[in-house]
Amino acid sequence: MARYFILFVLFVSNAQAQTNQPAVLSVLDFGSTAIAKQATDTLRTKLRATGDITLVDSDLSRAAAKGIGYTGSLNLTVSEARDLGAALASEFYILGDAQTLRRSSFEAPVYYESYCSIFLVSARTGRLLLWERPSFERPLATAAEGKLSQYLADDALSRHLLDIIKK
Repeated sequence: MARYFILFVLFVSNAQAQTNQPAVLSVLDFGSTAIAKQATDTLRTKLRATGDITLVDSDLSRAAAKGIGYTGSLNLTVSEARDLGAALASEFYILGDAQTLRRSSFEAPVYYESYCSIFLVSARTGRLLLWERPSFERPLATAAEGKLSQYLADDALSRHLLDIIKK
């Protein structure tokens, strides 16, 4: 009888230890442009600084994604998203795109739009948990990129992502 009690205690303590583990998250590159690299790095830095998750090394994530043939597409089927998640060996992953584009309209002859598409995906199910697309327009490209960087560096975005992950 004592033997079963000890096994039960070990089982319960192991289950509790597993539930207290931080979630494992991969952040894939948002593209090859300067603003895309900056957006990816800013998001990784903010999420790592929270201490509430385990962030997978960017080189390992990049190699795993490339190893299964992922080329940066944001249009994945649920099955493809699940396969990508399995290759990344994380519970969740973020992929996206960031660019600065020169635009024109009738109201403003030339302006710049800096945007970032952010997709949070459950690696286990392949389901999309969050999609955000912050976008900022300014007369100068550097000003638009500055607003985007400021948004990505804001604690509110990383807290919002973590709230979804912790559910």
